[in-house]
Amino acid sequence: MVNWNGVGAQGGRFTLHEDGQITWQENSTNPLPGDPVASIQKGGDMLTPTVNVSAPELNDANEKAKLQGMITAWLQSHLKEVLAPIYNLMNDTDTPLEGAAKGIGYQIYENLGVIHRSEIESLVPDLTPEHRAGIRKKKIKMGPILVFIPELVKPAAINLRALLWGLWNDRDLPMPRPADGRVSVQIDPKSTDRNFYRSIGYPVFGNLCIRIDMLDRVVTDIYDSASEGKFQAQHKHMEWLGCGEDDLYAVLDSMGFKRQKTNDAEKESVNQVEADEKTEILIEEAEKTDADVVKPQEKKELAVYFVKKGKISDRPKPKSHKTQAKKPHKPHKSQKQNKNEAKVFSSKPKSAEIDDDSPFAILKQLKN
Repeated sequence: MVNWNGVGAQGGRFTLHEDGQITWQENSTNPLPGDPVASIQKGGDMLTPTVNVSAPELNDANEKAKLQGMITAWLQSHLKEVLAPIYNLMNDTDTPLEGAAKGIGYQIYENLGVIHRSEIESLVPDLTPEHRAGIRKKKIKMGPILVFIPELVKPAAINLRALLWGLWNDRDLPMPRPADGRVSVQIDPKSTDRNFYRSIGYPVFGNLCIRIDMLDRVVTDIYDSASEGKFQAQHKHMEWLGCGEDDLYAVLDSMGFKRQKTNDAEKESVNQVEADEKTEILIEEAEKTDADVVKPQEKKELAVYFVKKGKISDRPKPKSHKTQAKKPHKPHKSQKQNKNEAKVFSSKPKSAEIDDDSPFAILKQLKN
């Protein structure tokens, strides 16, 4: 039996659960969740759910309204604490976003902290240095593929966004999501709601939903290591994503990177022959030295990809007419002069037509 007079009293605690239920525990040191006192319902937008108090035995309307106001205040405080970076996007008192940056911030707010770069690409050219500084203060990362807030990869923020997204989209709660700390999870791309996984910070590429910070780590390394418009997939990329070779290729293909065409059969045959030769040599050496352990083979080289065309960062590209270095001005042959040759200056005035009425005309006649 819930002691409604004690709900919200100092010393207890509210808890929001993944199924949308809110419980009250009078003893804050008690690990048990306590008694259900309310549930959240769909509100005006995804980040402002409403509270439905479950107190059928509470007949006093004023007391019930007071209780609902108390739980609503706690809920809003809880949301703003866990998802502080999202709510700060709309905070106009502390470093407000302006111009194109404000439009980007609004879209990130509407999508729970993650959007595809293509969705805001039209706003990027209008970003001034001041706008970019505001974006950095809001802790937004403008990645080449995704724009997101890195601080939201914490389990509490992921779980709460899953709850809010499911509630707003009328899904059955609790929403399925990766276990806390998982880097990636195998999914079926055809039956998976990509918007959901992207909104909670696990965008879908290939047949994996990947935690966005590790995905961004791979993408950043790709562009940093690219040379002459190409990059090579690395074994460390598989380690970062927690996947195998085929899954890595599927992820890169899904991102829009084009694999360099090679004679795979011939290359695989050559690699196999080289591997067999190395194995035979190692076995022979092991037999000669009576070694029990054969040295492991080297890791095979992975596929080469072309870097995806388009903007790869939030830094503005220089204009085309400024990218080319100015060629030094070469003087005309008639203007060339030996450095050691002394310069000669003429004291003769420049020739010009003289007016017949001018005194200089008379001097000219006398000279002639």
